[in-house]
Amino acid sequence: MAYQVFLVYKVYYKNLSCNVLQNVDGVNYLHVKQAGLLFVATTRVNPSPALVLELLQRIARVTKDYLGILNEDSLRKNFVLVYELLDEMIVSLYSATLH
Repeated sequence: MAYQVFLVYKVYYKNLSCNVLQNVDGVNYLHVKQAGLLFVATTRVNPSPALVLELLQRIARVTKDYLGILNEDSLRKNFVLVYELLDEMIVSLYSATLH
């Protein structure tokens, strides 16, 4: 799984690299760290890094706005809400790029 590769990479290289964009075995990993949480996007194509990083930062900001506080416990308690928020954000982004 892609997230396992990313986690192994981040744990192994945590003191060597702070890059927000990494390519491992043809998969691009982009991430931002907000409130001690990693928001990660994976892709096999080469998207605009600025677009993906902006999306990840907006996801973190909107999630914090809805939950009040952004931490692992609040994400666990409100998983369904966060899932619906992600679904709406991605659908809106996808439909905006088609028109």
